[in-house]
Amino acid sequence: MPAPGSLGLDQLTDKVGGAALYADLRRYYGVDLADLWHGTLTPRRVLWLIEHLPEDSATVAALRGGPEHRAWTTPAHLLATVVDAVQLGTWTTIAANARRRPTPPKPLPRPTQPRRRAARVVTVAEIAAHQQNGTV
Repeated sequence: MPAPGSLGLDQLTDKVGGAALYADLRRYYGVDLADLWHGTLTPRRVLWLIEHLPEDSATVAALRGGPEHRAWTTPAHLLATVVDAVQLGTWTTIAANARRRPTPPKPLPRPTQPRRRAARVVTVAEIAAHQQNGTV
């Protein structure tokens, strides 16, 4: 966790999104995030609950890179690795006994970390154009 208490919860909410946190706290613990404003729930307690969310939760998926990571728990990654190893072993046997080399198998697709986009540089001319249009 980035920081204790409300600062840490604020940082986590910025990173993950409030909807994922809200849904996970309701689903797994029956806790309403709105109770923070009613005084019946503390930010530190929310962080403790979030820390122990299962790896198939929306919050953990968001921290890993997005919703495509939701189904990719540790057992799913291990199973995909086993499937890739079996395919590679089968291909090796076929390639060793074949006259022509067969095409190697492709590994099962897995979710990847999203690539960060490079920061776009805004020119003075663009800022001036937006100010003239009243869109700033």
